Amino acid sequence: MRFILFILFCFICISPLQSIQIFEEKKYSKISIIHEDSIVNRDEGFIFGIKLDLNSGWKTYWKNPGDSGSQPRLMGYNKDKIKKINILFPTPSRFMESGIETIGYQGNIVFPVYVQLEKGVSILNEKLIFSYLICEKICIPIEEEIRLNVNLNISPKTSDKVLTESIESLPTKENINFSLNKITNNKNNNFDIHFKRKNNSTWNDLFLYTSEANFTYSINEKENDLVVTINVDTQKLKDDIKFEFLITSDNSAETKLISLKQSKAINNPFLVIMLIALIGGLILNLMPCVLPVLSLKIYSILDLSRGSHKEISLLCFSVVAGIFLSFLILATFTTVMRIVGYEIGWGIQFQSNTFIFLFALILLLFSLNLLGFFELILPSKITNFFNIRFKNKYLNSFFTGIVLTFLATPCSAPFLGTAVGYALSRGIIEIYTIFIFLAMGFSFPYLLPIIFKNSLKLIPKPGEWMNTFRIFLGFLVLISSLWFFSLLNINTKYLWLILMTIMVPMLFIIKKTKPTIFLISLFVLSFNAYFIKDIYSNPSNETWETFDEEKLSSLINNEKIVLVDVTADWCVTCQFNKITTLEKKSVLEYFKDKNVHLLRADWTNKDEKILNFMKVFGRYGIPLNIVYGPNKKDGIILSEILTPSQIIEKIELAY
Repeated sequence: MRFILFILFCFICISPLQSIQIFEEKKYSKISIIHEDSIVNRDEGFIFGIKLDLNSGWKTYWKNPGDSGSQPRLMGYNKDKIKKINILFPTPSRFMESGIETIGYQGNIVFPVYVQLEKGVSILNEKLIFSYLICEKICIPIEEEIRLNVNLNISPKTSDKVLTESIESLPTKENINFSLNKITNNKNNNFDIHFKRKNNSTWNDLFLYTSEANFTYSINEKENDLVVTINVDTQKLKDDIKFEFLITSDNSAETKLISLKQSKAINNPFLVIMLIALIGGLILNLMPCVLPVLSLKIYSILDLSRGSHKEISLLCFSVVAGIFLSFLILATFTTVMRIVGYEIGWGIQFQSNTFIFLFALILLLFSLNLLGFFELILPSKITNFFNIRFKNKYLNSFFTGIVLTFLATPCSAPFLGTAVGYALSRGIIEIYTIFIFLAMGFSFPYLLPIIFKNSLKLIPKPGEWMNTFRIFLGFLVLISSLWFFSLLNINTKYLWLILMTIMVPMLFIIKKTKPTIFLISLFVLSFNAYFIKDIYSNPSNETWETFDEEKLSSLINNEKIVLVDVTADWCVTCQFNKITTLEKKSVLEYFKDKNVHLLRADWTNKDEKILNFMKVFGRYGIPLNIVYGPNKKDGIILSEILTPSQIIEKIELAY
C-alpha cells in the first residue's frame, strides 16, 4: 500500500503543470470549433472559427500581449497538406492591473482562422494544437487539441452567423478615418509615424505589433496628425522591419502595415532634396509626358531666334515667369488641400474632366493659331481679340510657359518623384521651396539663351522653312488636342469629324507649296488610317487583373511573382511604357512563362486607395511599377521609363 502511495506522489510531483492544466482548462475556459458546413471561402483558401469562452475575470491575449502574456498560436499541423494557416485577430482591449498593462480579450471570443491548402489537396481531416494562455490572478498555459474536417469539393450549405459576424468585424485595411501621412527618422532608431485624420475623426486607442524587434512607443497629436513615436531596441535596424498599427475609433478599427524603410525616401537632407528637385525638373523636359507640348516648346525656342539679344532675354523671362507662376499655383493648391485635409498627388489636375476639356480647347486654339486660321476665317472682332492674346509676344510667351507646366506635369520622372514625395509629406515652407526648384529645372532650356548669348546661333537662320515647320508643329498640337478630347470618352467618329473639318479648309488657307501640300496629305492619310484602325479593331484579350491590396497581399504571402502597374489614361509616359514594354508580345510571353501575376491600378480618376498605396513608397505621381517576389516581398520600384531588360532583371532578382 505504501509503495502505491509513493508512486502516486511521484507522478503528481513530476507532472504538476499537466494536472493543473487539465483541471483549470475545464474550469476556466472552453473551446468549440466552427467549421465543416460553415467555412467561409476566401481568396485561395477558406476560413473557419475557433470560439473561446472564458469565465468572468479571465482573459487571453492579442498578438502583442503588452507587458506580459503570450499570443495564441496554432501548432502541430501537417505541412504537407496545409500550406498556410493564420489566426485573424479581432480588435482587442487594453487592461491595467497592478501597474501592468496587457492587451487582449475577455468573455466570448471568436478567432477566425485562414487556411490555404497545398495544391491538389481538397479534403482535410487533421489534428491541430491550439495553444493559448489564460490569466486572472494566476496564468495557465493551455494546449487544446482540435480536429479540422473539411471537404472543399462540397460547397457549404449554411453560413454560421457567429463566424460571419466575426469576420466582418475584423479591423479593415481601408483608410476610413486615418491614413499614413509621413515617416521621419529623428535619430538612430527613433521614428515618428504621422497619421492624418479625416473629418476631424477622434481615436480611442492604438495598438502596435511587430515580430522583428523589441520596441517602445508613445502617442501624441500634432496639428491634424496622430503621431506615433517608436523607439526600436536594436543596435542595427533592419531595412525591411514592418509594424502593424491598429487604430480604433468610435465607428471603425483600421489596421496599417508600415515599413520603417519608407523613412529613407523622405529623410534626405533638405539641401540634397533641393538639388534633386532641380535635376528632376530638368529631366522632366526629356520625358515622354512632355510630348503633348513638345511642339509648343520647339516653336517658342525657334521664335526666340528672330529677335535681338535683349528681346530674346525678355521673351525667355516671360516663359520662365509663366513656368514659375504655374508651379507656385500648384504649390498653393497643394498647401490649401493639405490644410483642409485632402490627400493629393502629382498631376491630379488630369483627374478633372473640366481641366482636360479646358486644356484640350486651349491646345485646339493654339493649333489653329499655328496653322494660320485666326487671321483668315474668323470675324474681325474675334480676330482682334486673339491678336491681343496671341500676337503680343511677351504675353504669348508668358501664357506658353503656363500651358507648358500644367500639361507637362501629369507624369513623374527620375528624381522628380523623390522631390515631390518629400514636399507633399512636409510643411508649407518645404512645399514652396521644392516647387520653386522644380520650376528652375523645368525652365532651364529658356535660361540658356540668357546665360549663353550665342546659344541660339545653333538654330538655322529664319526663312521660308519656318512657315512650313510652323504648320508641322501646328499639326502636332492638333494631335495633342484630339488626344485630350479622347480622354473625355468622346466617340472616335466625332473626333475624326473635327479633324476633317480642320483639314479641308487648310487646302484653301495655306500657301500652296510642295512641302505644305505634302505635310497635309501625310497627316490626312495617317489620321484616317489611325481612326479606321481604332474604329474597326477588335479589343485584345485582357491579361491584367484589377489591382486590389488584399489580392496583392495574398499573392505575396503565397510566394508569387507580382508586377503592379500604377497608370492612368492621361499619363503619356505610362502609355509609352505600355507600347514599348508592358504590352510587347515578347514581354507578355515572358510573364506567362514565369507565371507573373499582373495587377494594374488605374489612377485615371481619383482613387484614394491607389494614392495611399503609392505613398507607402514615398511616391505621389505616376508611372509607378513595382515587382514583388519571394526574395523581395517589400517590392522593387522600377524606373519611370521601362525597358524589357530592366523588368526581366528585377523579376529574376525577386525569385
